[in-house]
Amino acid sequence: GLGHCGSCHTPRNLMGAEIASRAFGGAIVEGWYAPALNEDSLAAVPWTQVSLVNYLLDGWDKDHGVSAGPMTPVVNHLYDRSEDDGFAIAAYVESLNPIKPSEAVTAEILAFANEREWDPANIPTFADPDLQAGVEAFEDVCANCHKAGGSTVPLGLTSTMRAPDPRNVIHIFFDGVRPPLGARDHSMPSFGASLTDEDFINVLKFVRAQFTTMPAWEHLEELVAEKRATW
Repeated sequence: GLGHCGSCHTPRNLMGAEIASRAFGGAIVEGWYAPALNEDSLAAVPWTQVSLVNYLLDGWDKDHGVSAGPMTPVVNHLYDRSEDDGFAIAAYVESLNPIKPSEAVTAEILAFANEREWDPANIPTFADPDLQAGVEAFEDVCANCHKAGGSTVPLGLTSTMRAPDPRNVIHIFFDGVRPPLGARDHSMPSFGASLTDEDFINVLKFVRAQFTTMPAWEHLEELVAEKRATW
Protein backbone atom coordinates (compact mmCIF):
# COMPACT_ATOMS: atom_id res chain seq x y z
CA GLY A 1 0.00 0.00 0.00
CA LEU A 2 2.66 2.53 0.97
CA GLY A 3 4.68 1.62 -2.10
CA HIS A 4 1.80 2.82 -4.22
CA CYS A 5 2.26 6.38 -2.89
CA GLY A 6 5.79 6.46 -4.21
CA SER A 7 4.88 4.99 -7.58
CA CYS A 8 2.69 8.01 -8.37
CA HIS A 9 4.28 10.82 -6.37
CA THR A 10 7.90 10.11 -7.41
CA PRO A 11 9.22 11.26 -10.82
CA ARG A 12 10.63 8.66 -13.18
CA ASN A 13 13.61 8.60 -15.52
CA LEU A 14 13.53 7.89 -19.25
CA MET A 15 13.53 4.15 -18.56
CA GLY A 16 10.44 4.44 -16.35
CA ALA A 17 12.26 3.78 -13.09
CA GLU A 18 11.57 5.90 -10.02
CA ILE A 19 14.27 8.50 -9.34
CA ALA A 20 15.28 7.57 -5.80
CA SER A 21 16.97 10.90 -5.10
CA ARG A 22 13.65 12.67 -5.77
CA ALA A 23 11.40 10.25 -3.90
CA PHE A 24 7.90 11.66 -3.27
CA GLY A 25 8.91 14.91 -5.02
CA GLY A 26 5.87 15.10 -7.30
CA ALA A 27 5.32 13.63 -10.78
CA ILE A 28 3.08 13.56 -13.84
CA VAL A 29 0.77 10.52 -13.74
CA GLU A 30 -1.84 9.77 -16.42
CA GLY A 31 -1.68 13.41 -17.49
CA TRP A 32 -2.24 14.68 -13.92
CA TYR A 33 0.26 16.24 -11.54
CA ALA A 34 0.68 14.16 -8.38
CA PRO A 35 1.95 16.75 -5.87
CA ALA A 36 5.06 16.37 -3.76
CA LEU A 37 4.62 14.66 -0.39
CA ASN A 38 8.08 15.55 0.92
CA GLU A 39 9.59 18.89 1.91
CA ASP A 40 8.65 20.23 -1.54
CA SER A 41 4.95 19.93 -0.71
CA LEU A 42 2.86 22.78 -2.12
CA ALA A 43 0.14 22.44 0.53
CA ALA A 44 -0.80 25.88 1.82
CA VAL A 45 -1.85 24.42 5.18
CA PRO A 46 0.42 21.66 6.51
CA TRP A 47 -1.04 18.18 6.32
CA THR A 48 -1.73 16.66 9.73
CA GLN A 49 -2.57 13.05 10.49
CA VAL A 50 -6.22 14.02 10.96
CA SER A 51 -6.45 15.86 7.65
CA LEU A 52 -4.65 13.01 5.89
CA VAL A 53 -7.11 10.47 7.30
CA ASN A 54 -10.02 12.67 6.18
CA TYR A 55 -8.56 12.83 2.69
CA LEU A 56 -7.39 9.22 2.37
CA LEU A 57 -10.54 7.55 3.68
CA ASP A 58 -13.23 10.01 2.58
CA GLY A 59 -11.52 11.99 -0.17
CA TRP A 60 -12.13 15.46 1.26
CA ASP A 61 -10.65 17.73 3.91
CA LYS A 62 -11.71 21.26 4.85
CA ASP A 63 -8.20 22.68 4.38
CA HIS A 64 -7.23 20.76 1.25
CA GLY A 65 -10.31 20.04 -0.84
CA VAL A 66 -11.60 16.96 -2.65
CA SER A 67 -9.66 14.23 -4.44
CA ALA A 68 -9.84 14.07 -8.23
CA GLY A 69 -8.29 12.23 -11.14
CA PRO A 70 -6.15 9.14 -10.44
CA MET A 71 -6.35 9.76 -6.69
CA THR A 72 -10.09 9.10 -6.54
CA PRO A 73 -9.96 5.33 -7.11
CA VAL A 74 -7.20 5.14 -4.48
CA VAL A 75 -9.50 6.83 -1.97
CA ASN A 76 -12.38 4.55 -2.94
CA HIS A 77 -10.22 1.51 -2.24
CA LEU A 78 -9.45 2.90 1.22
CA TYR A 79 -13.06 3.86 1.98
CA ASP A 80 -13.83 0.73 4.01
CA ARG A 81 -10.54 0.63 5.88
CA SER A 82 -10.53 1.26 9.61
CA GLU A 83 -9.42 4.56 11.10
CA ASP A 84 -6.49 2.70 12.66
CA ASP A 85 -5.31 1.77 9.17
CA GLY A 86 -5.90 5.34 8.03
CA PHE A 87 -3.83 6.78 10.85
CA ALA A 88 -1.04 4.27 10.20
CA ILE A 89 -0.80 5.43 6.58
CA ALA A 90 -1.14 9.07 7.65
CA ALA A 91 1.71 8.74 10.15
CA TYR A 92 3.96 7.47 7.38
CA VAL A 93 2.95 10.18 4.87
CA GLU A 94 3.34 12.89 7.52
CA SER A 95 6.87 11.64 8.24
CA LEU A 96 7.89 12.34 4.62
CA ASN A 97 7.70 16.08 5.29
CA PRO A 98 9.07 16.69 8.80
CA ILE A 99 9.68 20.41 8.27
CA LYS A 100 6.50 22.38 8.89
CA PRO A 101 6.05 26.15 8.48
CA SER A 102 5.51 28.21 11.59
CA GLU A 103 2.02 28.94 12.84
CA ALA A 104 2.54 32.57 11.83
CA VAL A 105 3.31 31.61 8.22
CA THR A 106 0.31 29.30 8.05
CA ALA A 107 -1.93 32.02 9.51
CA GLU A 108 -0.65 34.45 6.88
CA ILE A 109 -1.44 32.01 4.06
CA LEU A 110 -4.90 31.33 5.47
CA ALA A 111 -5.59 35.04 5.73
CA PHE A 112 -4.51 35.59 2.12
CA ALA A 113 -6.65 32.70 0.83
CA ASN A 114 -9.72 33.94 2.69
CA GLU A 115 -9.14 37.54 1.61
CA ARG A 116 -8.87 36.52 -2.05
CA GLU A 117 -12.03 34.41 -2.13
CA TRP A 118 -14.62 35.60 -4.61
CA ASP A 119 -16.79 38.33 -3.10
CA PRO A 120 -19.82 39.31 -5.25
CA ALA A 121 -19.79 42.71 -3.56
CA ASN A 122 -16.15 43.34 -4.43
CA ILE A 123 -15.41 41.80 -7.83
CA PRO A 124 -11.77 42.31 -8.85
CA THR A 125 -10.87 44.28 -11.97
CA PHE A 126 -7.71 44.09 -14.06
CA ALA A 127 -6.16 46.31 -16.70
CA ASP A 128 -4.97 43.21 -18.54
CA PRO A 129 -7.81 42.26 -20.96
CA ASP A 130 -7.14 38.51 -20.63
CA LEU A 131 -7.37 38.66 -16.84
CA GLN A 132 -10.52 40.76 -17.02
CA ALA A 133 -12.08 38.28 -19.45
CA GLY A 134 -11.12 35.58 -16.95
CA VAL A 135 -12.97 37.48 -14.22
CA GLU A 136 -16.11 37.56 -16.36
CA ALA A 137 -15.92 33.86 -17.24
CA PHE A 138 -15.30 32.94 -13.59
CA GLU A 139 -18.31 35.01 -12.56
CA ASP A 140 -20.48 33.18 -15.10
CA VAL A 141 -19.57 29.56 -14.31
CA CYS A 142 -17.54 29.32 -11.10
CA ALA A 143 -18.59 32.02 -8.65
CA ASN A 144 -21.89 30.42 -7.66
CA CYS A 145 -19.97 27.73 -5.75
CA HIS A 146 -16.46 29.14 -5.29
CA LYS A 147 -17.21 32.20 -3.20
CA ALA A 148 -16.60 33.59 0.24
CA GLY A 149 -18.80 31.87 2.82
CA GLY A 150 -19.57 28.99 0.49
CA SER A 151 -19.14 25.28 1.14
CA THR A 152 -16.02 24.83 -0.98
CA VAL A 153 -12.44 25.05 0.25
CA PRO A 154 -10.85 28.43 -0.56
CA LEU A 155 -9.13 27.93 -3.90
CA GLY A 156 -5.93 29.48 -2.59
CA LEU A 157 -5.51 26.54 -0.19
CA THR A 158 -5.66 23.79 -2.78
CA SER A 159 -2.54 22.12 -4.14
CA THR A 160 -4.27 22.05 -7.52
CA MET A 161 -4.24 25.84 -7.69
CA ARG A 162 -0.69 26.04 -6.34
CA ALA A 163 0.76 23.34 -8.63
CA PRO A 164 3.68 24.15 -10.96
CA ASP A 165 1.51 23.62 -14.04
CA PRO A 166 -2.25 23.83 -14.72
CA ARG A 167 -2.89 20.23 -15.82
CA ASN A 168 -5.10 19.32 -12.87
CA VAL A 169 -7.18 22.50 -13.15
CA ILE A 170 -7.64 21.92 -16.89
CA HIS A 171 -8.84 18.35 -16.32
CA ILE A 172 -11.26 19.52 -13.64
CA PHE A 173 -12.59 22.38 -15.77
CA PHE A 174 -13.21 20.07 -18.72
CA ASP A 175 -14.42 16.95 -16.92
CA GLY A 176 -15.78 18.20 -13.62
CA VAL A 177 -15.26 16.30 -10.37
CA ARG A 178 -16.83 12.92 -9.71
CA PRO A 179 -16.15 12.70 -5.99
CA PRO A 180 -15.16 9.55 -4.12
CA LEU A 181 -17.59 7.49 -2.06
CA GLY A 182 -17.00 9.42 1.16
CA ALA A 183 -17.50 12.89 -0.32
CA ARG A 184 -20.42 12.58 -2.72
CA ASP A 185 -21.70 16.09 -1.95
CA HIS A 186 -18.48 17.65 -3.30
CA SER A 187 -19.08 17.17 -7.01
CA MET A 188 -18.46 19.68 -9.78
CA PRO A 189 -20.05 19.79 -13.25
CA SER A 190 -18.10 19.62 -16.49
CA PHE A 191 -17.57 22.83 -18.45
CA GLY A 192 -15.84 21.31 -21.45
CA ALA A 193 -18.86 21.87 -23.69
CA SER A 194 -19.86 25.30 -22.39
CA LEU A 195 -16.55 27.19 -22.45
CA THR A 196 -14.30 27.91 -25.39
CA ASP A 197 -10.58 27.26 -25.25
CA GLU A 198 -10.06 31.02 -25.01
CA ASP A 199 -12.41 31.13 -22.02
CA PHE A 200 -10.44 28.34 -20.33
CA ILE A 201 -7.12 30.10 -20.91
CA ASN A 202 -8.43 33.40 -19.55
CA VAL A 203 -9.91 31.73 -16.45
CA LEU A 204 -6.64 29.89 -15.84
CA LYS A 205 -4.74 33.17 -15.98
CA PHE A 206 -7.21 34.81 -13.61
CA VAL A 207 -7.41 32.11 -10.94
CA ARG A 208 -3.63 31.80 -10.72
CA ALA A 209 -3.27 35.57 -10.30
CA GLN A 210 -6.23 35.97 -7.94
CA PHE A 211 -5.87 33.04 -5.57
CA THR A 212 -2.10 32.51 -5.33
CA THR A 213 1.18 34.40 -5.22
CA MET A 214 2.75 31.84 -7.56
CA PRO A 215 4.22 32.70 -10.98
CA ALA A 216 1.82 32.65 -13.93
CA TRP A 217 1.34 29.24 -15.54
CA GLU A 218 3.09 28.70 -18.86
CA HIS A 219 2.07 26.82 -22.04
CA LEU A 220 -1.65 27.33 -21.39
CA GLU A 221 -2.59 27.33 -25.07
CA GLU A 222 -0.79 24.05 -25.76
CA LEU A 223 -2.13 22.28 -22.66
CA VAL A 224 -5.73 23.37 -23.24
CA ALA A 225 -5.54 22.40 -26.92
CA GLU A 226 -4.07 19.02 -25.94
CA LYS A 227 -6.96 18.40 -23.55
CA ARG A 228 -9.55 19.53 -26.11
CA ALA A 229 -8.14 17.16 -28.71
CA THR A 230 -8.65 14.16 -26.41
CA TRP A 231 -11.93 15.28 -24.81
